[in-house]
Amino acid sequence: MASSRSVSLRPGFRTPSSCPGTEAVASQRGFAWAARMMDAPKWHDYRAGVIRVRLTDREVAASRVAFSPLWETLASLLLMRSAVPPWPYGEWAEQARKVLRTVDVAALAPVLGRAPCVPDCLMPAPDRNHVSLEDELEQILHVRRSVVREGFAAEYPGGLPPDLDHFLVDPVRAVESFAAALLDF
Repeated sequence: MASSRSVSLRPGFRTPSSCPGTEAVASQRGFAWAARMMDAPKWHDYRAGVIRVRLTDREVAASRVAFSPLWETLASLLLMRSAVPPWPYGEWAEQARKVLRTVDVAALAPVLGRAPCVPDCLMPAPDRNHVSLEDELEQILHVRRSVVREGFAAEYPGGLPPDLDHFLVDPVRAVESFAAALLDF
């Protein structure tokens, strides 16, 4: 019998309803967790139950954990959607709001717009363990126009919200503005 290891996951993990069709992808990324933080119960409520996932040694060996400054930045911006961010982010959010006043917020519509949902083309998985935000932004700057259009069209099959139209009309310029705004933030 193969040995196994347990991985604890946070109970109550849900995908934001504003991002239809991304349940599996979002749950793998943890992006949905950040989107739900503003509605999440207090941390002590999570100690009541733990979900255990059994993994064989082969499954653990095939797993890769990589830090993504881009994903961290996007998750941080999601916190800005809440008027009162959860503890312990209050002070940080106050400072971040001051910085956001100097950034092209319209370019950040995939995160801060009416329906936050960032397609894979704007937040690809890191290709190695140690990447910088600049590395990841450089990667999205080289995404083909057709991939950007397809990514947004897949996320919004009924049509894009008006604040995201520029990703279909001029994807190169929209992605450049998105990357510049993230770097400014």
